Amino acid sequence: MHPPRVVMLIMEYPPMFSGHGIYLQRLIGRIQAAGGEVLVLTADFSRLPRHEVINGIEIRRFRFHPCMPRWELRFAAQAVAFLANNLSGFDILHIHGYLDVYGLIGLFNRAAHKKTITQLVLLGADDPLTIARNHRFGRARLKLLSMQDRVLVISRAIAESYERAGLPGEKLVYIPQGVDTEVFRPAGPGEKDELRAKFGIGPFRKVVTFVGGVLKRKGVDILVHAWGKISRLHPDAVLLIVGPDSFGEDDVSRDQLMNFIDDIKAEVRERDLNVRFVGRTDKVEEYLKCSDVFVLPSRKEGFGNVILEAMACGVPPVVSYMDGVSSETVKHGIDGLVVNDVSELAGAIDKLLGDAGLAGLMGTRARAKAVESFDLNKIADRYYGLYASLLTTGEGR
Repeated sequence: MHPPRVVMLIMEYPPMFSGHGIYLQRLIGRIQAAGGEVLVLTADFSRLPRHEVINGIEIRRFRFHPCMPRWELRFAAQAVAFLANNLSGFDILHIHGYLDVYGLIGLFNRAAHKKTITQLVLLGADDPLTIARNHRFGRARLKLLSMQDRVLVISRAIAESYERAGLPGEKLVYIPQGVDTEVFRPAGPGEKDELRAKFGIGPFRKVVTFVGGVLKRKGVDILVHAWGKISRLHPDAVLLIVGPDSFGEDDVSRDQLMNFIDDIKAEVRERDLNVRFVGRTDKVEEYLKCSDVFVLPSRKEGFGNVILEAMACGVPPVVSYMDGVSSETVKHGIDGLVVNDVSELAGAIDKLLGDAGLAGLMGTRARAKAVESFDLNKIADRYYGLYASLLTTGEGR
């Protein structure tokens, strides 16, 4: 049997900013190192090359702009045409996220006697119960989903949604996200001070870091509200907001997104809060290594991979409950703190900033958990095993 040849379909992939896309880029490198062959199909957003290789990963992009009429059908048509013309070059189609047109692409793949995996990535958006409740003909949509060879979920909360929707249990596969524990590691001797000097942060200041887009879904407004109290209790503390704080025409919701960002920055100025907007960076690990506390008060996540990145760096996380998603990574009071509202968020940050011993203990435990349960090499082995098993079972035809 030859190594698995996988086509991955994802709408947003680097250099477009997407947390799942960035994670996928790292994962694919591991899968290819194990012998697998991977091709990425994605969108060009009317400005990216139609074909290129990035970090050893081949990428094919289809013409796409979110303002195009019937863009979903156009994107799907291009994907089906590509697959039809390259049937001999792949064994498995791995779809990331769920749209109706993805279900149709899966039907084509099935008719072509190829395997299909659909990966559900965001609780409250593409999990089965949300699909059934929030869309017309929800049961028909779930029927399309049930016809995939495997449905891969990244959290137990999404797995529970799948099971409660009554979908075939034998097709469900759970593989959590992973983290590169070599890139994301605790700061070495003197490294923390060096990084703080690089970023213009005094060595004795307390640093709290948020990583993610400045979005309402990410709870940045909740964090800024809580930071007012933290600033009074810890006037030497600085909050780093690391992630995109501007959006271009690629997003149809640009005006709404920018209005939110403008409101957040106005509140920071009016309240004279010690908050720095770092913007997008390819060196997230450097900001985490120089931090005392990591915080993610998100309203909705598929997994929250940045939580793992902070834990791997030995930084204690403070995270919101996120409908149970956070329990995938953080055990409250052991290797981090889980909160439910602004008051609890401020209290948890205050607790860790005020007790360096507790913060250090939680950070050590967090690092140990990341290495033991979420190391990216181990996760990549599970993906490879899933692909290999599909090639030997003959199921799904």
